[in-house]
Amino acid sequence: MATLQKSALSPMDPNLPNRPLTRKRSMRTTNPTPLRKQSDYQLVAPLKIAPTIASGLPPAPLSTASQKPSGDPKTPRAAAKDRKKKLLCATPPQVLHDTRGRAEYDRGRQLGEGGFARCFLVQNKEGELFAAKTVAKKSLQNQRMKAKFFGEIQVHKTMIHPNVVRFVECFEDSDNIYMILELCPNKSLMDMLRARKRFTEPETRFFLLQLLGALKYMHGKKVIHRDLKLGNIFLDAEMNIKIGDFGLAALLVNENDRKRTICGTPNYIAPEVLFGSGKEGQGHSFEVDLWGVGVIMYAMLVGKPPFQAGDVNVIYQKIRHNTFSWPEEVPVSSAAKHLVHSILNHDPDARPTLDDIADHYFFKSGFFPRSIPVSAGKQPPHVTSAWSSSQQSSQPSSQPSEGPIIPFGPNLSSKIGVSIRSTATSTVLSSLRPFINNLEAFASSRLHTLSHTPVATIAAVKSFRRGESNKHVFITKWVDYTNKYGVAYILTDGTCTAMFNDNTSFVVDSIGGERVEFITQSYASDSSQDIVYRRLQTKMEVLNEKRRTSKGLARKMQMWKRFKNYMKTDLETVEQWSVERDTVIREPTVGGDDRGMLFVTHYTRLKRCALFRFSDGSLQLNFIDHTKLIVSSGGRTIRMITKAHELIVMSLEDTHQEVFISKNRALLDFGIREKLSYLTDILKLWAAEGKFPRGYDVKE
Repeated sequence: MATLQKSALSPMDPNLPNRPLTRKRSMRTTNPTPLRKQSDYQLVAPLKIAPTIASGLPPAPLSTASQKPSGDPKTPRAAAKDRKKKLLCATPPQVLHDTRGRAEYDRGRQLGEGGFARCFLVQNKEGELFAAKTVAKKSLQNQRMKAKFFGEIQVHKTMIHPNVVRFVECFEDSDNIYMILELCPNKSLMDMLRARKRFTEPETRFFLLQLLGALKYMHGKKVIHRDLKLGNIFLDAEMNIKIGDFGLAALLVNENDRKRTICGTPNYIAPEVLFGSGKEGQGHSFEVDLWGVGVIMYAMLVGKPPFQAGDVNVIYQKIRHNTFSWPEEVPVSSAAKHLVHSILNHDPDARPTLDDIADHYFFKSGFFPRSIPVSAGKQPPHVTSAWSSSQQSSQPSSQPSEGPIIPFGPNLSSKIGVSIRSTATSTVLSSLRPFINNLEAFASSRLHTLSHTPVATIAAVKSFRRGESNKHVFITKWVDYTNKYGVAYILTDGTCTAMFNDNTSFVVDSIGGERVEFITQSYASDSSQDIVYRRLQTKMEVLNEKRRTSKGLARKMQMWKRFKNYMKTDLETVEQWSVERDTVIREPTVGGDDRGMLFVTHYTRLKRCALFRFSDGSLQLNFIDHTKLIVSSGGRTIRMITKAHELIVMSLEDTHQEVFISKNRALLDFGIREKLSYLTDILKLWAAEGKFPRGYDVKE
């Protein structure tokens, strides 16, 4: 398949040591692991613009002498290139019209071109930019080519995933067929590698985890990509990956179905495709994409594919004998090498599964960035202490060396994720320990063992004593529709949020409602960690997403509106708490995410209360006796709202003094001692069981 050479935003274009990672297994006899929930493996992938179609492997180049015999003005390669150019479309008109009158786009510059398609920047009437993969009808005279192209369209339009180039629509005019695709403004991983020479290991972890998530989704749909390579993996505006170019993709009838067509890109093609080296030579299946992951990982770390050579025949022989090595001048960690060698196993049945790869030590042995800056497309990221430590741990050694670890829980694969701005938060379970320790010290009168009172707690208490208005954000109205949709709530700063049952949240800013965050959360099976993905956009951009799918953001926005209107018109306002956004006290996060607007990460209803955990790690309990308890700063700041709707703000130490020494009647009537003990029991159960308490899990 021809490689897109100059694709700025092409939707079509887009490695480990000696022992196998796992025992033999056959992906043909087991279904791809189903997604735990909608948010699993949410990885972002840019759109590929210039797809090419190949029915077989490119012919091996001839020697220099045979390429240009005397008297022959053109080499065979040049002649083939001329034939391909004749199949490319002429530059389309300035305005692209659907012959059925359904679509109209203004055409801009060319973004790239491939073997039989050109890609152009286009803009619709609403001002949205897309990539238009343009195929001349004259290139589809051959029935086989026509069938392959329309097969690509049918497969691509069903791929709806944050890390797959989004298919918008397809239409034709008298000369061409246009595939309108998501625009990926930061080009492809191939363009990034050319500019950078190689990637750091933290960047490799970031991109690979997104790639694994997208592949798990595709394989779950019984789709094999079959042309995974750096040039077919695009980068969106926030440097999340997008898999594009489904020109060689195959849809399996069932898990035992095998494909036998020899296709792919020489440097990335799996041995079972070339030589039928799969079980009994019976074709190939999902494992070819795993091989592609290994080649891509090696190329990211070293700067070139493992089997690269100047002659295609040499490449094929290297693949046949699995011959590759690690250059001594390039520092690569032993964990990374081990993973690459495990994936590039000549026996497809012995390769690790996608989940095995995601659970490999490589992803836990070093720094895992929350996001990749756009500047990294041309130069290495600024080296922070964490990145520096991670790179030091990349030096070869006999044993995997320890580096800063982002804890992923026992089974990372259950939540392969990354996003749209991918944000791997701190482990949730580890964030519970400060709360438990501090609240147990309160109950046993051991507060003298605690560290100094946090500055944020002191500031909150002083502000309250001065009679200033509330400066801490918490829930003032809420409604539970979890039996069907989810839970919605309004915060004291006016922010209104709908948290849906699929672990996505729709957060709309109180100031004009113009700032919107769409948040996706993914959880490990033990709920020991969450991974949060934020997508920031304006309300208008969300409404424009209606073009993508009727089940997308536009529908959730409509649900959000219904929840908001109900809470504002039907729920009685008995607490006049409000807070100006510029006066909000943001207390230090404990296992939380303090970027962007505050939102609820966990919610459940117990016998005695509704429990909310916020993205900054704080907790709110709304009791059935119409009192509220908000605990933050790891349990050091206590806020109580009484039945009379009075707010009390105290440090944990002052609360202990008033309850156990002064016998403060207001606090005793509130039941603060019992309620903090109840909260402690909930958190201890959560930590012990490794999962968020739901329903009646807490013995009361």
